[in-house]
Amino acid sequence: MINSLKNINKEYIIQKLDFKSILIVILFIISSIFITKFMLGGQNHRKEIKLLEKENKRLQKQKDSLQIEFVEIQKGLIKDSIELVKLKTQLTFINKKIEIKEIQLKKAIEDLSTFKGSLEKSKKEIDELKNNPVKRTGNELLESIREKTK
Repeated sequence: MINSLKNINKEYIIQKLDFKSILIVILFIISSIFITKFMLGGQNHRKEIKLLEKENKRLQKQKDSLQIEFVEIQKGLIKDSIELVKLKTQLTFINKKIEIKEIQLKKAIEDLSTFKGSLEKSKKEIDELKNNPVKRTGNELLESIREKTK
């Protein structure tokens, strides 16, 4: 009897399985395989995510250190710019002094040439008087003495 029940039960199951039922069972098996693979395959993604997070932290630290360097370089640039402005101001002041001194030098050279001309003229007059002294006699001598004693 048990054998007969088994045979009846098998026959009943085979008859009940139609196309839709077989398709549902096949889809269930395929989806189970994909879900299992996805769950087990997710372990690789987790490791990759951890590696990417570590890389992100390292890059963030590097970015922060570079930002600090950038700020320091900007501060140095500002100091250098201020120093440059000071030096340009000093250079302008020195250039103005140079212009003034050049003008004074030109005037001194002109005065020197004038004095040289006067000195040459005076030397010529002295040499002429030494070589040809003025001979005054009488009234001319008295007039000359009066003019020089006034």
